[in-house]
Amino acid sequence: MDNKNRQDLIDRYILNTLTEEERSAFEKQLTEDIDLQKEVELTHHIALALQRDGEKNIFNTLKSMPEDEFNHWINSKRPAQSNKKRLLFLSLSAAAAIFLLLFVGLGHQYSATDLVNQYYTVPAYETYFSRGSSDLTKEEINLMQQANARYQCSDYRNALQLYNQIIEKKSDCKKEAPEEVIFYAAICRFETNDFPGAIGLLEYLASDNTSDFQDDAVWNLAFAYLKEGQRNKAIESMERLIQKKSDYAVKASEINKKLKKHRFF
Repeated sequence: MDNKNRQDLIDRYILNTLTEEERSAFEKQLTEDIDLQKEVELTHHIALALQRDGEKNIFNTLKSMPEDEFNHWINSKRPAQSNKKRLLFLSLSAAAAIFLLLFVGLGHQYSATDLVNQYYTVPAYETYFSRGSSDLTKEEINLMQQANARYQCSDYRNALQLYNQIIEKKSDCKKEAPEEVIFYAAICRFETNDFPGAIGLLEYLASDNTSDFQDDAVWNLAFAYLKEGQRNKAIESMERLIQKKSDYAVKASEINKKLKKHRFF
């Protein structure tokens, strides 16, 4: 294996773009080749060092640095090493820098925050006689009316407290809270930055094929996943809406294209 192919395999190994067959062969060689182990470890270290400097600094530095300054800069990122290791480090530094440029350049073009800001809107409250509504007591009806009023005034924290009282009362008597209570409680959790709590309630509705709130739950669940950094789960949620041809399908398709889109510099 020549040096060029060797470095290419190392870069692709770290990027996790090797085929299963290539990875198996590479890892077998890795267990037998101590020098290769060192090169992989060193290349990975360079990538992390460059990444710590930030994407913008990487580009500016590599574009403007004379060779001697570049060597001094990249050398400052390495751990203390023997002369032999230092020579190996310097011989790999240029290849590793190119590798990281590709790694950064192929990152996601649209951030989760950008997509949430562009597409997410707070669901408007709509009066809905959902499953479980007929089992409400007068006290619970009063609580729900107060909660709905707070929700419509964007007072999500107090609305959530009222919705939670209904959910707890129903839980105490082993009955299901109305779906609209669960749904709007989830949105209140989202709006008060309790994204794990929102996910738990929305997953409950999204998993019920008989729920009138299923599509709404899946749609909002995708944004809660994005807020929690679970990009793949957000994509899966959007795919559900697309395959079902729900009212959200067109926008879900648009968002998924952006979720999957990578940039190149």
